[in-house]
Amino acid sequence: LHNTLKSPEILLFMRGERHRDTPRSTKKMYKIILSISGMEVKNMSGIGYKAKGALALALSMALFSTTLFADTRAYAAQSAAKAEENILPELTYEAALEKAKKHSPDLRDIADTAEFLQKTKEDLWDRVGYFDSPDYDYQRWVNDGWYMVTSSAFSTTTSMKQNSYGEAITKLGLEAGVKNYFITILSQEDNLELMKKNMELQQKLYKQGKTKYQLGLISKFDLDKLETETNNLADSITLVESALEQIYTQFNSLLGESPEKRFQLVYDVSYEPFTLNQTMDQYINGKVNASNTLKILELNVESAKFKKNYLPESSTGSEANQNNLSYDQAKRSLKTSKDDFALAIRNGYNAILQKETEYATAQAALKQAEADYHKAEVNYQAGNITALTLEQAQMGVDKAKNEIQQVVYDHDLAIFNFQNPDLLSGGTGASGASGKS
Repeated sequence: LHNTLKSPEILLFMRGERHRDTPRSTKKMYKIILSISGMEVKNMSGIGYKAKGALALALSMALFSTTLFADTRAYAAQSAAKAEENILPELTYEAALEKAKKHSPDLRDIADTAEFLQKTKEDLWDRVGYFDSPDYDYQRWVNDGWYMVTSSAFSTTTSMKQNSYGEAITKLGLEAGVKNYFITILSQEDNLELMKKNMELQQKLYKQGKTKYQLGLISKFDLDKLETETNNLADSITLVESALEQIYTQFNSLLGESPEKRFQLVYDVSYEPFTLNQTMDQYINGKVNASNTLKILELNVESAKFKKNYLPESSTGSEANQNNLSYDQAKRSLKTSKDDFALAIRNGYNAILQKETEYATAQAALKQAEADYHKAEVNYQAGNITALTLEQAQMGVDKAKNEIQQVVYDHDLAIFNFQNPDLLSGGTGASGASGKS
């Protein structure tokens, strides 16, 4: 086909001249070309200007196609390479959490402390061949030297337990931190995408407003209002973009990554109403007994009790009185913390119920927005409204969908905090999509 298109017979034909020596194969090729061009010609002598025009188009495309295909293929390869460069590496919540744990200086400090306490325990055993905590349920006085040995054993054992509980709390805090960053980044990215869509619509409205103002259909005040709304939206987009950069920098610091590193976050979350399969009191009792925060406070009570009841012979009456006071204060602190802990759990459950109410409200708003859009679509097809008005109706649907997604994020975090009440009582829980960090 390519060789035929470059033949002299074709060039004569394009100039409107005949060539009586045109071979049969070439005439057949003319028909093929015209057929490709959408024309059927049985008699070549009947070809008119329209056919020649169609053939000219086919010829020009065919002659140009070899160079065009080569250039397009090279361009496609370059585009694919650039697209591959722009593809962000995926990062799941689990992978991010592992990065955070490996990078955490707090966990390294806890590991160093555990190693130090273990060596202290071994040294004490090597020196005296004893590492048992004494009985301190009743008050008694012991030899100062023996008090040094037994109190060291008790304090080391207590510190090892506290360090272990602290490690669990730190890891839970990292889980909450990573989850909070995931939710905040994804939430802000959704908001930013919606704001940019809204900006496109707002610019059209402003352009339309300028035309209306020139035609005298709106006042200068209305035009200035449109301009202000457009500028404010542009400023909001800039602020969100800047906030996202700051959040990513903090997130990367938590993971031990460079500040400019970016990821495609993979975090699948869906809405499912929460069900508590036991009574609230049963749930609270179970969480109180399992709380590492409360276990540390219980150790504080035991330490105060040890100092109150297990005394060296050299101790004075004032020291004993101070130890009694410290023990009473430790018990009161534990009781208050348990009460606060139970209240935090109840509030956490109410937070879940609140998000589920918000979800139902958001779903109803979406249905209304979709109904408004369908109504606008009918009016647009009937010629009653403009395309811009239809776009505004579509934006209402997009906003309603985004609001639902924000509630889903918050609901997910509310359940996570409720299931890990150490976060609720300790104030380290994730803030949620509506509490932008």
